[in-house]
Amino acid sequence: MHTLKASPRKLPQAYVDLVSRQGLAYNRLKTNFVAIGARSTICEAANTNLMRLHMGVVEFLTYNQGNTAKFNSDNSIETESNVNAKVFANILDTVGLQIDDYFSVRMLLLDGGLLAKRNAIAHGDRIEVKQEDYLQLHRLVIELLDHFRDCLENAAILKAYER
Repeated sequence: MHTLKASPRKLPQAYVDLVSRQGLAYNRLKTNFVAIGARSTICEAANTNLMRLHMGVVEFLTYNQGNTAKFNSDNSIETESNVNAKVFANILDTVGLQIDDYFSVRMLLLDGGLLAKRNAIAHGDRIEVKQEDYLQLHRLVIELLDHFRDCLENAAILKAYER
């Protein structure tokens, strides 16, 4: 049974949306979701020495914990246009999933295989991609996306977003 209906690219956003619709207070959510809620306040304060903005971060974290969590899933997931192991690890952190052995091994294979070839081609190198290499990378990506979807669905069903 699939609880998250979205394309693979939109799965993390669908999960963040699901958590947002629960109407839970920040103090009932794991810290990654509090960070999503505070992100704009944190980012605004990070690029300045203005004490009022720094106080805004402290106020959010101190006084808003009993308030209903509100965050926009559209800007909560940062893909940086090209997903590599580092970006994927950040997506996992954002939705509160652990980088298990399954993810670790496949992310390294993805960076070393698919992204290396893609980057070479994008920079004008003429490289040959054998059909068996393509099929192996294709399977890897599909398996990775399926595992990611399963982990998100399990997190939704088990309410892993709650403290």
